[in-house]
Amino acid sequence: SRLVKLKELYDKNIITQEFEKGKNKKLSEIVGHINNRVLKEKGNIENYLTGILCRLEKNSIELVNAGHPFPLFYNASTKEINNLDNHSQTRCGVIGISGLPAVYESFSLEITSGDEILFFTDGITEANNENKIAFGKKGLLDSFFYMLLVILFMKNK
Repeated sequence: SRLVKLKELYDKNIITQEFEKGKNKKLSEIVGHINNRVLKEKGNIENYLTGILCRLEKNSIELVNAGHPFPLFYNASTKEINNLDNHSQTRCGVIGISGLPAVYESFSLEITSGDEILFFTDGITEANNENKIAFGKKGLLDSFFYMLLVILFMKNK
């Protein structure tokens, strides 16, 4: 059945396998391989994946966004919070949709001590409170800012 097929896909650990095989490749190429395998192995099941694949080096991080909200980045030297959008014209790249041309782009960012990256799912920004008010991007930014204050307080304690 459909659930058995999905379980088989996850048991194969496609993402981990392709990431390990592609240690010397750009992440965009690895995500392309992941997409091809998911398409091949899921058959006619109608579902898809979104996510961000990252590779952390000493002073940089390489990212590929596959249809997921872009993370927030706190730059400790400028004290600014920005969206880690690579400003690409390409906005297509979910994993597992047959017939949809998927283009994945890698981009890298220099990071230093004190920088913070917040990865999140759109389920957070779309969540409603008991009054049916969405948490939204503002709620996410407020929470991230509060977290940064707590981190700074703990470092100076």
